Amino acid sequence: MSKLTFGEVDWNSGDVQVGASDFLKLEEGETTVRVMGNPIQFYVNWVQPTGGGKNRKIISPVSNEKLMNALDDAGYKRQARWMVVVLDRQDDDLKKQKFKLLEIGSQIYSGIKTLYNKKAWGPVTKYDIVITRGAPGSQPLYSVVPNPKTSVEAIFKKPFAEFMKRIDIDKFMQPATTAEVCEILGWNTADFLDGEEQEDAFGDEAEETPEIEETVEDAEEAEAEEAEEAEELDDGEYEFDFDQE
Repeated sequence: MSKLTFGEVDWNSGDVQVGASDFLKLEEGETTVRVMGNPIQFYVNWVQPTGGGKNRKIISPVSNEKLMNALDDAGYKRQARWMVVVLDRQDDDLKKQKFKLLEIGSQIYSGIKTLYNKKAWGPVTKYDIVITRGAPGSQPLYSVVPNPKTSVEAIFKKPFAEFMKRIDIDKFMQPATTAEVCEILGWNTADFLDGEEQEDAFGDEAEETPEIEETVEDAEEAEAEEAEEAEELDDGEYEFDFDQE
């Protein structure tokens, strides 16, 4: 299995105390945001729980290669995802605009990457982007276009620092444990662990991994992007600044 990258990446290198209001949900139509930094990359698998029910999204258990291979063999292919900090521009009143977390798939990622690599546009922290979500069944489901270049208003400098200090993004990218995955699928955990690992797995109770909210839209997006793979390209540099006071 090829090496998987988790954590902050450049737009060219893709393969907490947080509430629901800290996440941005993309509705059908246009959503304007300012991307505030590099994407945080992780992987998910959509699986069918034992006993039926709707498919469930899990953070890929990348530390267990045997389990990852079993998921692939069962048809639960991993998909690259990215978490991005954005400034939600939907309200015209600057005082009501908030920083949020946005989870994106390969269609939005590729749209941003295209802008990032164009000399006329470059780093996406330099301008707002408009993400358009199409009607169910649209292909592509998402498109990304830039707005004219402008600096981020100075009034957001302090709120941005406070937002980044308050949240713990990494908790939402923490891979599922072998025991968690096997419980969902009705598989035998012991089949995917060595002797020493079995002692760890069935010893002290592990800290519960926070779940990222799953929606029907998530499932639709997963289907729309199933055939798309994130490309691994060279790293680049990222620039970001605010307007002067």
